[in-house]
Amino acid sequence: MNDTYGHHTGDQVLETFVKVFEQMKTSGETISRYGGEEFVVIFPGASAQEAYARVEEWRNRFSSITFTSGEEQFHVHFSAGIAQISEAPGGESILEQADKALYHAKRTGRNRTVSHTHMPASALDAEMITLLIAENDPSVRQQLEDFFSTRSFISDKPVRVITFHTRQQFLEEDWYHPEEDYVLLLASSIGIDTLPSLKTKYDFRNVAVMIMTGEEETERVEEALREEAEDYLLKPFRVEDLGERLDGVADRMFI
Repeated sequence: MNDTYGHHTGDQVLETFVKVFEQMKTSGETISRYGGEEFVVIFPGASAQEAYARVEEWRNRFSSITFTSGEEQFHVHFSAGIAQISEAPGGESILEQADKALYHAKRTGRNRTVSHTHMPASALDAEMITLLIAENDPSVRQQLEDFFSTRSFISDKPVRVITFHTRQQFLEEDWYHPEEDYVLLLASSIGIDTLPSLKTKYDFRNVAVMIMTGEEETERVEEALREEAEDYLLKPFRVEDLGERLDGVADRMFI
């Protein structure tokens, strides 16, 4: 397939991405959005090798489409990670395996498919960081989610991104598991008053905290730093700079 599509927004490109899968899928195969620009696809009864072949067919078809925006033409590519349910003890484990395979695909060239079964031992041993973003501004929240989902790592470790839009949602969600490492990226309006109760509830030896704040709350954030948080960043900021700061926070906490 070598089609040309007219002016597209990001969401319309994702709609085309799903449409291509819908056109080529067989009975029982499903796709669902997992978060940001990530999707989960299920190939019932397929081996890892068969799933790999199906994803490669999809990836090649989608990559051949020419999109246009104004006078510019461009192609969009994607990477994929494959995990086989018979090799994982539960749903969470298989998603972790697929995440690690996806991370490895991105870190070794992008626009490719990697099966968890065929990953090198060094990649299999990489510990994952869960990044929790609590931000009530939807545009900022989406920008951060898109950036870190695409970047796919913090401090050379694969990253899983989870977002929250209110303080209440963040407090009520059961996200903490003591065997995992976490980076909390919190808007000051959510994080400053929340951290003391979180530190009472959870063991923060495996939790690093970054506060995003405006200048008007700098004094309160500095107080929070003395007690609860590892670092803060003033808005507005470049997401690339934030990524580098989170790398440093994670290095200090987890290495």
